[in-house]
Parts: sequence; C-alpha cells; structure tokens
Amino acid sequence: MKKLLISFAVIAIGLWLFLSESQKTADQLYADNPHVRAVAPGQDRTAGFFTLINPTDNACKLISATADIADRVEFHSHQHMDNMVMMRPVDSIHVPAASDVALQPGGLHLMLFGVQPSAAKNTQITIETDQCGTLSFSAPIMAMGAAHKEAMHH
Repeated sequence: MKKLLISFAVIAIGLWLFLSESQKTADQLYADNPHVRAVAPGQDRTAGFFTLINPTDNACKLISATADIADRVEFHSHQHMDNMVMMRPVDSIHVPAASDVALQPGGLHLMLFGVQPSAAKNTQITIETDQCGTLSFSAPIMAMGAAHKEAMHH
C-alpha cells in the first residue's frame, strides 16, 4: 500500500509539473531553441538566436533586452543595400498574435556587445515587451559553427 501511495504521489507531481509548464507556454510569449555564439578570439561581441513563439491573442513588440554576459544588447537585422548585406540595429521587433518570429543568422537577431571571454556555459537573457510582459530565459553559449554553419560578419 505504501508503494502504491508513493507511486501515485510521484505521478500526481509529474502531471502537475507537466500541466503547469503547458499552461505557462499556452498563455505567454516564450523563446524556443535559444543559443548564443561564443565570442570569437579578439572580439567583444557576439549574436543570439531563438524563435519567439506568441500563442496569445495579443501582438507585442520587443522593446529592450539584456544579457548577464554583455554590457549592451541590441536588436539587429540584415539589410541588402547596393549589392551588400549590412547589419543595422532596429528599435523593436514586432511579434504578431498567435504567431512566431525567428531570430536567426541572416535575419533578425540579438547583438551582444561588451562581452568578456569567460568559461560561462549559459547566459540569462531578459527581454522587455510592450504588451506581453517580461521574457527571461537561459541560452547556452555555443562554439562558432556548433549551431549554424554560416559565418557572422559585423
């Protein structure tokens, strides 16, 4: 009887945790597959990538971001100008209701400035929005080429 009670308690706790996590992602903005590129030797900047998923009925804008390994974080986009690809900061990123937006190499992404080389394996990223609250998540720091084969040019 004691084993049955313990088994029931374990299943109940697991189910509660699963439903809590499902509820969390069902009604708020969240980041899927976040990662930050490791800082290249001699550099103090890098880029962060993830997919923002907005399952809510509210569109929102990302208005600012911070990372615990960086002095400053900006939203950036690639723009094609005069047969050249240029990266430029953007003031905000629009995330439509019931939609997702990819921050990826060659498109929208985070730029982290003032990054000092360290042995950190993760960074905590916090994003402020206008209508969807504050989004905070941990992103693993990955060696160049580990997540994407494309080169980053800044």
